[in-house]
Formats: sequence, C-alpha cells, structure tokens
Amino acid sequence: MEKVDLSGEVIAALYANKLVSIEPQSSGKYIQKEEQIPFTGGFQKRILWLHASADHPFLNNEDHEMVTKILEACRLGWQDIALINLSGNEINPQTVFEKFDPGYLICSVPEMINQYLPQETLYILQEKNGVTLLSTDSLDAIRNDKQLKIKLWQALKNMFGL
Repeated sequence: MEKVDLSGEVIAALYANKLVSIEPQSSGKYIQKEEQIPFTGGFQKRILWLHASADHPFLNNEDHEMVTKILEACRLGWQDIALINLSGNEINPQTVFEKFDPGYLICSVPEMINQYLPQETLYILQEKNGVTLLSTDSLDAIRNDKQLKIKLWQALKNMFGL
C-alpha cells in the first residue's frame, strides 16, 4: 500500500462531524480549539434549521416524520440541511450562524424570534446579508395546527422556488 498524505482541510472535510481540533499548550496538554455543534443532516445545500426541543437531542419521532415529509415536499432530503436543537445546549445562535454560514436559515425557536425579530415576521421571507431567513412557530405547534402547516408550506414554496 502506498503512503497517502492528506492535508488538514481534506481530513476535516472527511470527518467534519467526528473530529475535534486540538492544539498543544505550552504545558504539553492539549486543549479543544473549537466547540463542536451537534447537528443532524448533511448541510449540502447550506440550509440551516434551528429548533428547540428540551426532551430530545435532535427531534422526537413525530417532529422527525413531519420534517422528513416537509423536506420531501420541497424536493430535499436530510443530506441537504443541518438541523440543530438549541434547547439544552449552551450554544450561542450567533456562533452557529458563523460556523455554518448558511444560504438559508429556518428558525423554529419562538424564544429566539421574540428576542431578535418582530412577531409579525413569522412566515415572511427576509433577506439579510445574503441569507434567506424564515421564522416560524415551534415544530410542535406546526405539527398540531393545520393553519400553521399551510403557512409554513407557502413560505417554503417561496423560499425554494417551488
């Protein structure tokens, strides 16, 4: 077998969600260089979907099924998005945004929306710094309300040109 040298960038790309960068300190101990942000999906189309679910690390079964159906209706799959659960994590949304650099951002975290955006912006597409932003109710609220599902679908059709 031949020796293959891989650059740091290639290794990071191959194991983006598995490795933690470390740097040696002067004491010889290693420290974590960058905090890993747990997410599910492949993020191939730079779609970042933030939500909050205190009871599950990513999604409960019902929300997972709903998001899967939404993605399929939009001609997308899990490989196209990065879904991040902000609940229970000490993750700063700005850090998430900077690390992922999305082209599209769907925010289904009402507490965050109330803090940063006016309530009347729900389900209305916004363009900010080259990112298409969609703010929604929580996934649980959407799943349990037909009118909210319709609003989400209309917004997603506009967002992805369907």
